[in-house]
Amino acid sequence: YTPEDIEKTLPKLYDSRVDMVTLADSYGGLLPNDVEHLVKLFKKGTGKMVGFHAHNNLQLAFANTIRAVEAGAGIVDASIYGMGRGAGNLPLEVLLSYIRHHENEYVNMVHLLEIIEQEFIDLKKKIGWGYNLHYMLSGMLGCHPYYASHLLEKHKLNMKDVWAKLIRIGKDRPMTFDKKLLEEVVAESTLENTKIEQIDFSRLAPETVKLEPPAYMKAHEGRDFLVLAQGPSLKKNITKIKEFAKEHNLVILGANYLHGLIVPDYHAFSSMSRFLQYHNFVDPNSKLLLGKYISEKIAKKYIKREFETIPYIDSSELSFDITDGIIQTNCATVSILLVGVAIVMGARRIYVAGLDGYQNVDDKETHFYKETVKVPKGQELNSLHNICQQYLTEIREYQIKNGQEPFQIITPTSYQEFYKKQDGF
Repeated sequence: YTPEDIEKTLPKLYDSRVDMVTLADSYGGLLPNDVEHLVKLFKKGTGKMVGFHAHNNLQLAFANTIRAVEAGAGIVDASIYGMGRGAGNLPLEVLLSYIRHHENEYVNMVHLLEIIEQEFIDLKKKIGWGYNLHYMLSGMLGCHPYYASHLLEKHKLNMKDVWAKLIRIGKDRPMTFDKKLLEEVVAESTLENTKIEQIDFSRLAPETVKLEPPAYMKAHEGRDFLVLAQGPSLKKNITKIKEFAKEHNLVILGANYLHGLIVPDYHAFSSMSRFLQYHNFVDPNSKLLLGKYISEKIAKKYIKREFETIPYIDSSELSFDITDGIIQTNCATVSILLVGVAIVMGARRIYVAGLDGYQNVDDKETHFYKETVKVPKGQELNSLHNICQQYLTEIREYQIKNGQEPFQIITPTSYQEFYKKQDGF
């Protein structure tokens, strides 16, 4: 549009009933000063909220979007991994990184990066667009881009490990690429590198501070609990497990898909994809627990029943802890999260069934049923096993420190140090 075209359009927009005017840089050719001028012009000339949609042809989608916000834009667009035609759009992960640092807002980057790793990397290979994850990671974490490219391509690490190792590299603040440092970091334990001392809740990010103690806190104080995972041993030993639960009068916590094998007292989901796929299989007699990433709006769209939210702090930089009923962990395995929930509920003793582990198993052998949600494979699966092992160790240490009896896995498992064989299993 020419300046004359815009001048003619502004009064029409001012008199119209539209709520917002979006400026789309369709060719990706605008510079930040252009964006600032246009946003201010349309905001003043139309009296409407102004939005901005960037394209990344000149690698200026981020700079242009920030300038648009500073100029008064009320809504801006971004897409995961910059997915879009040609050079792509503003990457959502870059925008959230800016908010995380500049606005001092708590943003969980790991979950978004996992989505990129699991879905969008393959999609980009098939479709093709211009954004490169290596440079985003290195820029965000303050290290040479070769570190990110080597970790992702040569060492084939999963996103959690890459994130943790880049944090570790950033602590050394290398000015250039140091292959020896990279090899040292690769050889180290991932979670060991990111573990830090416990911190005060008052110093946590805004979202975390707003978390309230759950209604289920101390709901079953002094009772014994059974946590159900979905490993093949659950189905294989289900008859004995049900007998064991009845004999010991256990409060049962289950998650995801249980195939009607057993009706738990509480049925939990922490993954949106599994909630959408399996929520119809939750027994009416089970109380529903939902993780923090399943919003109330989404939940009410799909279910017509009461539910409680599991409040927890999701951070790869914190070790397991519980304060005022709020669990501190970033373990993505919901059954391990439920061990923490059992502690919050006041468990005296906790048994775990079906937590078989992921060590040296085929990706088709991780569940007692055929999982349609994408499952990690190979080295990624072994890495997940090690992460779970670390959090199980931290939970046990927490229980011992607080004078509690450590949990026991009662079905065959590769987490041998937590296994206690029961008669008949």
